[in-house]
Amino acid sequence: MTFRPKRVGAIFAALAVAGSLVAPLSAQVAYATDEPAAVVQAASSDQVDRVSLEIGATETSRNFNWLSTSDSTSYVQVAVMPEGWQNGDDFPASGELVAYATASMEASELEGWNSCKATVEGLEANTSYVYRVGNDEAWSAAYSFETGDLGDGASFSFMFAGDPQIGASGDAEADTEGWTNTLNTMEAAFPETDFMISLGDQINASAPQTVESEYEGFFAPDALHGITLATNVGNHEVGAKNQHYSYNYNMPNRSNWGAVDATGAASGDYWFTYNGVLFMSLNSNDMNTSEHKAFMKEAIAA
Repeated sequence: MTFRPKRVGAIFAALAVAGSLVAPLSAQVAYATDEPAAVVQAASSDQVDRVSLEIGATETSRNFNWLSTSDSTSYVQVAVMPEGWQNGDDFPASGELVAYATASMEASELEGWNSCKATVEGLEANTSYVYRVGNDEAWSAAYSFETGDLGDGASFSFMFAGDPQIGASGDAEADTEGWTNTLNTMEAAFPETDFMISLGDQINASAPQTVESEYEGFFAPDALHGITLATNVGNHEVGAKNQHYSYNYNMPNRSNWGAVDATGAASGDYWFTYNGVLFMSLNSNDMNTSEHKAFMKEAIAA
């Protein structure tokens, strides 16, 4: 779906439905510090996991979320992609480091792992970037993403994914393979897509002992490292999972409206703008419509 936006809003809300659909279409946010971490070649990524590239508050920003076993200050580093760089290469020490941010950190519900959240701003239009997250104790691999046309009135496109629901078949490994194939197909068919909205039920998690392996499956596809993600909370993210949703994602402009204990403190309604279009995400696990109404009024007025 391609937009030539007017100054109107687009609203999306997660509804819990069975099956899967794909179509084209807590922690504080931390911003750039005055002193960037040194650009050091990537070490072992064994202590960094579930690296997620996520939608920012505007088209010129991106949020990042990851898990790390390190208790030291962690960062996201972003560089303009050097000529000849390919996925699988090290982070470009000779590249231009254009953005960096210090992550906020809090203990996750996965013992021994911290949830890290960061934001970078000032991205340029039609530019290829390389990024990595972590610190000198453990850096992730280097990944890449591209920006398209940016600015009010510029055209853009996005995809929908409904109910990836890793684990729903009873075989999380098979579901992960299907999710990987789906993302690869989407990326090949729509290579210039600006972002993807996942409409909820990213995992199935019918029992607490399965939730971590299901999140591992959701974040496993390599393609997801280059696709900017915006998630909704589904009904399968609730219950015994409580804070799991909150420590795996980093959505912008999160409100306290819509947050429920069963999906965690960072699961409230949120909004972002992209090229002049307003998107609002509602946590439909909160049945209090007056809260969502209050959130939408605040988002529209912002």
